[in-house]
Amino acid sequence: MGHSSFRRASLLVVLGLMALSAVPTGAAAATPAPRGVTPAPLPAAPPTARRGGRARAVVQRLDLPRSQPAVPRSTAIPRTAVAGAVATWVELGPKPIVGAGTCCTTNPPALAATYGNTSGRVTSLATDPANSSIVYAGTAGGGVWKSTDGGSNWTSTSAGQATLASLEGASAIGALAIDPNNSLIVYAGTGEDNQSDSQAGWGILKTTDGGTTWTNIGSATFARQHIGGLVVDKLNSQRVFAATDIGLYRSIDSGTTWTKVTLPTPTSIPGRTPTQAATQIIQDPSNPAKFWVSVTDSCVGDAGDIMTGDGATSWSISSTNFIGLFSRIGLGVTTGGIAYLAAADCTTNGLVDMEKTANGGSSWTTIPVSGPGTPSGLVDYFDAGAGGQGDYDNVVAIDPYDTTGNTAIFGGIDALATTDGGASFVNITRGYNGGVVHPDFHAIAYTARSTFYFGSDGGVWTTADNGGAATQTSGDASHWTNRNATLGTVQFYTGTALDAGNLLGGAQDNGTAGSFNSDAAVVRPAWKEYLDGDGGYTAIDPTPGSTTIYTEFPHLGIQRGSSFYTLPPSPYTNFSDAGPCRPTSNPQDPACTDPTSFIAPFVMDPTNPNRLLAGSNRIYKTTTGGGNGGPADWAAISGDLTSGTNNFAATADRLSVISMGPAGINGPVITGSLFGAVFYTPNGSTASPTGGWTDITGNLPLPSPNPNANTFVFPNPWISGAVVNPSNPSEAWVTIGGVNVFGVYHTLNARAAGGTVWKAITGTAPNAVPNQSVNAIALDPTTNSPSSVYIATDSAVMVCNPCSGAAADAAASWSQLGNGLPNVRVNAITFSRDQSNLIAWTHGLGAWALPMLGWDKLGGRLASRPVSTSLAANQLDTFVRGTDNQIWHNWIDSSNLSHWELLPGQVTSDASVVSPQTGVYDAFARGPDMSLLHDHYVNGAWGGWNSFGGKLAAEPAATAGNGTFLVFVKGTDSHLWSWDVNGWHFIGGVLAAGPSATFARTETDAFLQGADRAHWYWSSISGWLALGGVLADKPVAVSDASGKVDAFVKGTDNALWHWGQAGWEKVGGVLATRPAAANRGTRLDAFVQGTDNGLWHAWSTGTGWTWEQILGAQLSIDPASVSFGSNRVDVFIRSPDTSLWHHALP
Repeated sequence: MGHSSFRRASLLVVLGLMALSAVPTGAAAATPAPRGVTPAPLPAAPPTARRGGRARAVVQRLDLPRSQPAVPRSTAIPRTAVAGAVATWVELGPKPIVGAGTCCTTNPPALAATYGNTSGRVTSLATDPANSSIVYAGTAGGGVWKSTDGGSNWTSTSAGQATLASLEGASAIGALAIDPNNSLIVYAGTGEDNQSDSQAGWGILKTTDGGTTWTNIGSATFARQHIGGLVVDKLNSQRVFAATDIGLYRSIDSGTTWTKVTLPTPTSIPGRTPTQAATQIIQDPSNPAKFWVSVTDSCVGDAGDIMTGDGATSWSISSTNFIGLFSRIGLGVTTGGIAYLAAADCTTNGLVDMEKTANGGSSWTTIPVSGPGTPSGLVDYFDAGAGGQGDYDNVVAIDPYDTTGNTAIFGGIDALATTDGGASFVNITRGYNGGVVHPDFHAIAYTARSTFYFGSDGGVWTTADNGGAATQTSGDASHWTNRNATLGTVQFYTGTALDAGNLLGGAQDNGTAGSFNSDAAVVRPAWKEYLDGDGGYTAIDPTPGSTTIYTEFPHLGIQRGSSFYTLPPSPYTNFSDAGPCRPTSNPQDPACTDPTSFIAPFVMDPTNPNRLLAGSNRIYKTTTGGGNGGPADWAAISGDLTSGTNNFAATADRLSVISMGPAGINGPVITGSLFGAVFYTPNGSTASPTGGWTDITGNLPLPSPNPNANTFVFPNPWISGAVVNPSNPSEAWVTIGGVNVFGVYHTLNARAAGGTVWKAITGTAPNAVPNQSVNAIALDPTTNSPSSVYIATDSAVMVCNPCSGAAADAAASWSQLGNGLPNVRVNAITFSRDQSNLIAWTHGLGAWALPMLGWDKLGGRLASRPVSTSLAANQLDTFVRGTDNQIWHNWIDSSNLSHWELLPGQVTSDASVVSPQTGVYDAFARGPDMSLLHDHYVNGAWGGWNSFGGKLAAEPAATAGNGTFLVFVKGTDSHLWSWDVNGWHFIGGVLAAGPSATFARTETDAFLQGADRAHWYWSSISGWLALGGVLADKPVAVSDASGKVDAFVKGTDNALWHWGQAGWEKVGGVLATRPAAANRGTRLDAFVQGTDNGLWHAWSTGTGWTWEQILGAQLSIDPASVSFGSNRVDVFIRSPDTSLWHHALP
């Protein structure tokens, strides 16, 4: 079965202008008895199987120095009560991704390696010296995780702590260290130090209780820096060392204060100034008064050195043999003065040098890495064919339990082991050739002879025999144990969701991961990997029955495939090139020469899944779902929409953002670029390479390398998000991914002749956007006139309301959205297509969903319209007739949880249900024999249907008051009848449709359409009253606590009309069905199905009526509404797939 869908309504409805004539005529009924029948559950959809994938990960790079931005103005994010702020974020996973692997070595394609469960990047590992089952894992963006059973089970310890809330980068861990004299004390250096998408940090986290609580220290020194190494001096726990990108630092008071250590002047790259950045520090295990430091800065200024010293003032450079430039040096040290180094060079980041010392670094012996004398098995393990990565994954560890010092592990993309001191090597992971351990290694923690934890881009593995280094089967499953079953640290770039159960996200080095439910599934299936390597943008075809999904490899390698999935997922024949450039099948496509972002944008038209836009430095369009890709299926609809090379980096600019509104390509399209250009067209369907686009960059700030102003932070794009108001094409918002610059801008004159003028709307403290990268933006999708604007930052999701029109420029006010989202960088936010959830795609903690005041799919299969009421305080009740012709009861409780129950027995009409007393409900419906059926709820249970007799021509209408109920019916004689505890009563009249009823303080009222099609009213006190008009359907009546009664009707002109104490007034619109209404006491609300099948809302507080379309709804019958308080009204609809949906309005 394919994905369920909920189609977006069109934007406009035609408001009718015809008049309603006024006249009434008499009204009159028959005798109404039941027929109970057998219960049958609502049909459940079968679960959906899925399958997937292809390609290798590469490191994200641009030839720019790493920024070291200044400390921001403010780091606090306010929490205030705004719409959505009271909701709680729900973790969606992955935890972990299952079925991960890589493709392909054969034709037809087969998996080259199968990794099984995977999670996100693990950057550091530390084990309790007294208990090797206790291990801490530092992750790239998910904080510190802890296991007490050797990695079988993991718990997040730091990310959700209130003490760390809003601290930018506090979950980006670069290094860990356990106090060797007190294992409850752990230090975690924030700011991952692995280049690529490594996030800067905010000092050091410290726990004194084994991770139960954490405090932040050192932020005054290390804010916005990267920490690659930590050491707690085993001779004096007060002394702590940190290797950072601003040098080596030392604390002598357990981290409270820090002082920079003066090291020898590093060897510099000719013509550049060395930064003295340090990536590693190791305390010598034989001589604890000695420390080793790796000094490299990825070729910014340092040529690369190993230094040794006393941890204080006496340091020297250990002269190695290689003369050249190192981007990074991996270093391992063991007892007896033995150490190994492995270095990547500045040009290729491939393996350029490996050396060993046996005398504490006084001299080094070269281990040749190429040419004559290269040991057997030694290959460039930093390069798997797509370029070197030695500046990204480079770790060396020596087995401390091998007293000879001959056993060492070298981790890069793959991992090599030597057990004979470097004379020979064995590949112990074979990441692309039959292995079971995910490639790209960053951390090793030995716990016993030949036994260690291994951290990679895919999580944690363990081995008890050095990965089989001494066997003929090294790297296979018999030598490794996967430890990722409960580790949830996936780094998503972005993603797509139909609802909270059908999601697809692109992840860093974990490919494209998806979780797809069938309509009736209760338990979300495990996330599965669809493609390997690095994922990116995604799209899901929402057409019912479709399994088509889109994903991409880096640099716009768009792939189309199916969400159908089987395990094991081999072969990966499911995906094929479907983009303007076909990198795997035809890399000579013209689009392949365009500059593209590493994570290049593409989007699906929300009105037509066959239309997609994709961005290089220009926009390409397909109307065939991508077809077979290439120029036959994609055409450029723009010229260059970037700054070209006119930017501070003098580097080819490329698009980072493409955004369409609910009208899709037939409406506005806005783009943003890596270096700050913003372009706009009011209609993407008419845009071309030669016209239709306007540069609206205007007065937006441009990026710079200045650490104090407009600071560009690679790899963040400068324009990270852009959206246009769907009802006002001159209004737009953009977000900026830098720091020391305002992060959100707004304009009311996009494309103005005199130039677009932008204003910063970051607010003022305490209700301001902090000085962090703002990574994404989204508008409230439930209305075509959005006032709520949502943004993702480096530590939270925030909302501003109102944030449109002139009010946004004058008084924007921001607050943190929702509760329960840990401190984590949020890379993207997207609304689910059904608008029930806002999804946060995080850099290190997977995906999270926030239930919104949008649409909630409650499920079921409805044979007719819903009937809604509120039977208890803070409870919403809806009764529906299922396709099994039984009444089903859905209720949403005070905790916003939805429940279903069956009132078993066959019926032939909708139900009418009232609550005459607290805890007592009475339901009425027409039976198969046309009689009036009654079911009574008391003491927590329904009693079953009983017949009261009679012959009903339509559904009954019940009302309750003064502790009892009264039911009105249209008999088969077309007269109005009522039933109460005393039996049947003839009222008379001649009805054209079933009645409507309400209780108004002391009297019971019936409203009906007479045989003359006029509006008639019957009161238990005053009898019949003619109200006039010509009705196209039965009226809908509501009353308030004061006894005021109002009625709404569809006129013969198809417009909405209102009758109240002042008589008739025309509300307008063109209705497809009868209206629904609610009375809040201070406001009247009416809901109608337009001729566009969209849901339209009209309201009045006493003077005039206001219309709005509630986006995201497509109706297949008239709606139902109810209000249980003055500050809320709820509406229920049946969608085209016949399921029940709910929307709450404040």
